[in-house]
Amino acid sequence: MLPASNPIREEFARRLKVLRISRGFKTARSLARALGIDENRYTRYERAEVEPDLELIRHICETLHVTPNELLSGAAAGSSSTASPGFAEIPPPPSDAEVKTIRRRALAWQLAHQLTTVAMQAETDKAAAGEDASRALLLTSKVYNEIEANPFAFFTRLSGDPALTEMDRQQEGRITALINDLIAAVTASVLG
Repeated sequence: MLPASNPIREEFARRLKVLRISRGFKTARSLARALGIDENRYTRYERAEVEPDLELIRHICETLHVTPNELLSGAAAGSSSTASPGFAEIPPPPSDAEVKTIRRRALAWQLAHQLTTVAMQAETDKAAAGEDASRALLLTSKVYNEIEANPFAFFTRLSGDPALTEMDRQQEGRITALINDLIAAVTASVLG
């Protein structure tokens, strides 16, 4: 005996299959494996025989990088659809360009922090005073902004900084590694 027709379940099954294929899962088996469930269980969802529970719906959304609204109602993220209210929006994964930008900025901040630490150590050694955390943050922010504005001009100016001649080998190694990583990240974000 076939289950009674359910238009909502049938629409969900159609949308699930479309999203599966559009997200690169060519077969039901491939998505079932990614979800960690039996293929027969998954295909019953695409045949509109049963619906997944809430935990599996959440896992499907995470795996397909869609919001519950997109999966359940077809509403695109950010649309003004009133279908399925109350679901938290799952942001799409960052693009390669966004990942490169985030990595470059993180490297710039790490470099700024290291340089600030070196500069403040030199001042502390001279004045025999303790480090002021808020001052360190302000200096790090200033150095970071200089790096972000023009990394290569900053590196050129940095090469003539006398404070760098006074640092120990470990600090020099960390800063050199950060500069090399940052140059690679800037180059990758500019040249692709």
